[in-house]
Amino acid sequence: MEIYRRDYQRKNLQERIKIIVLVTALAIAITIFIKKTGLLRPAQKTEEQKQDQLISGPKVKLNRQMSLPELINVLRPAVFKIITLDERDKELGLGTGFFINDSGLAVSNAHIFKGSQKAKIEHNELQAVLRDFLAINEQKDLILFELPNAVPLLGGKRRKLNYLSLAEKKPEVGEKIFVIGNPLGLDLTVSDGIVSAIRKLEPFGQVIQITCPVSPGSSGSPVLNMNREVIGIASFQIVDGQNLNFTIPAKRIRELKPAKKTPLNGAFIVDVNLSPFEQGLQFYNNKQFNSALTFFQEACRLSPGDKEAFYYLGLTYFELRDRKAIDAFKTAIALDRFYVEAYCELARVYIGLNMKREALELMKQARQIIKDDYRILRYLGIAYCLNEEFSAGRILLEKSLSFFPDKESYLYLGLSLMGERKFNKAINILNIALDLDSNYLEAYLALGECLIEVKNWSYGIKKMNEAVLISPENPEVHFLLGLLYLGNDDLQSALQEKLILDKLDKKGEMLRILNQAISNYKFEKRIL
Repeated sequence: MEIYRRDYQRKNLQERIKIIVLVTALAIAITIFIKKTGLLRPAQKTEEQKQDQLISGPKVKLNRQMSLPELINVLRPAVFKIITLDERDKELGLGTGFFINDSGLAVSNAHIFKGSQKAKIEHNELQAVLRDFLAINEQKDLILFELPNAVPLLGGKRRKLNYLSLAEKKPEVGEKIFVIGNPLGLDLTVSDGIVSAIRKLEPFGQVIQITCPVSPGSSGSPVLNMNREVIGIASFQIVDGQNLNFTIPAKRIRELKPAKKTPLNGAFIVDVNLSPFEQGLQFYNNKQFNSALTFFQEACRLSPGDKEAFYYLGLTYFELRDRKAIDAFKTAIALDRFYVEAYCELARVYIGLNMKREALELMKQARQIIKDDYRILRYLGIAYCLNEEFSAGRILLEKSLSFFPDKESYLYLGLSLMGERKFNKAINILNIALDLDSNYLEAYLALGECLIEVKNWSYGIKKMNEAVLISPENPEVHFLLGLLYLGNDDLQSALQEKLILDKLDKKGEMLRILNQAISNYKFEKRIL
């Protein structure tokens, strides 16, 4: 019995070994067959799929528990500042851009680059110069470009860039979002808010309205959801009593298709089939005033009875700081004595040239012809104020504001009230001007003077420090701040403002007054 059992076990073991060998051989054969036939190879991507990956980059698994500060630290390296330059390397403007793949493909707003020859790119790890772009959609205000040389080296090898992924679906109204940008040149500032609406707005089509501010320098910033996906690109702001901020959806970024490189100065092409006046308009709207001037001059020569040609010729001369603007606007008025815009622009030229009496006489004449147009009332009120006829100016500006509230009218109404020594009323009016435009430096300066008059030192210091953020090298801001610090018994801070003013005040008049005020303060306080 024992012998029989051993014999059975031996045969059973041999059978198992045969089965294992057979299965192994079969597995090897199947593997070789699959490799040769390519049965399990991934499907080839279509050109459209490749393009989409180029634009949006691969998906990244997200940590859903990340807080907003953590998200910001992760995403900031993908965002950079743009400084546009003209042919003489003079700075034209500021904006923001961001990378959308790891090899240097990036996107921003097209309007940032208008009139520029090149742009400096300032990133947290590198600097680069941009001279051309790959695609542009001026109607949607988008531009696509590449910075291949911006990819930093690490150990002699090119390192992949941080970049942002584009959201595939529209955000929901009320969804929490945040913006990383460079408002007023302040590097990589973050603001958060919500999606307040999704609406149609021509010529952009569908846009996303957000509560985050879109200040100068923020254009081109990524607007991100809490999944760190770009829902759109911050593009423009409409000021209408309140600031309305809009972003172009990420879908429009996906529609940009890279093509051959085009120089930045070729981003704006005029249709040669247009009339000289129409070509001049295109150059004027693109802020290329020297080119616009040539076409408007030709338009006036060809059509000496065309009031608009002379009007835009005046506007162009004004932009070029040329006194010939006066004759151009006078010709437009002679062609149409009811031409409100020409009267107002000529008044602006007179005011800019410190020809205050001429501005007043012009607008008196305009009011006799046109009566109660709010624009005529506004500039007549401003002219009265500048000629120190404050009561007449105040009445006209109050009437103008009842038709149309604007920041300039509030500023000059405040100045008129100051001239009448009604400082508390002026403070309220100037704060309304700042509500309409929080970066309105002239309103800050007038408000600073008012607050010195009423000896509201602490509030004055607060407002002037806000003004410093807007214009850090404005000597008048530091002059007023120095006086306010003295009034608040803060001699050390006043002395600090004096040191700053010493570098900024070219004429030295404000420095002299502040020095005298400091000397008087020391004498009164018996400070050596």
